[in-house]
Amino acid sequence: MLAAISCFALGMVLQALLMLGGRFRRGDWGRAAGALAAWLLGLIPGKNELEYHLLLHVFYGLLVVAFVFTYLFRDRLLTRIGGRVLLAWNLLLVYVAVNGGWDSPLELFLLLIPTVPTVVNAFTDIDRNFGWKVFFHAWFSTILVVIAINGFDAGLLGAFEAEGGVAAPLRSPLEMIAGGAALLYIVANAWFVLALVPIPLSRSQSWA
Repeated sequence: MLAAISCFALGMVLQALLMLGGRFRRGDWGRAAGALAAWLLGLIPGKNELEYHLLLHVFYGLLVVAFVFTYLFRDRLLTRIGGRVLLAWNLLLVYVAVNGGWDSPLELFLLLIPTVPTVVNAFTDIDRNFGWKVFFHAWFSTILVVIAINGFDAGLLGAFEAEGGVAAPLRSPLEMIAGGAALLYIVANAWFVLALVPIPLSRSQSWA
């Protein structure tokens, strides 16, 4: 299991390097060290935890690393996209949704709400307005999260539950590496969805 978990962590590292363009700038090493050190927070046992499962806490630590990495490098990870690229991803989401069983009128209506302005923007560039720019960035991150979760193999996480009883079937190193990369990808884009919601988080921030 140690080898499988190591491959999962390696996948996260490789995805992080990919998201940073493979280049470190001044100060990046310190931020990277801070993200890695945050892993120790996941090892802290819960207040009412009766039995400590080390492998499960290792996974919690990797989640903490993913969130801290995203926060510390948020200025480097926000993808700049064009209207037509967003439209292509939107159409892919529609395909995934239809094939995934989103066939109720309500689900299709909710999907249609952001899709209509996305189509309009592809041919008119309404995202020059700041408000629309924020909306389309949030929508783009949402699309990536939904597609990534839809394709994520949750069975890979069985490697972190071996202490709970019967060990999960071993997966190939390549599958574990891909799973680690996908986890960081999902966490990063989910963070941007929440971060771009225009809600004041402190008294120093106004709605404007």
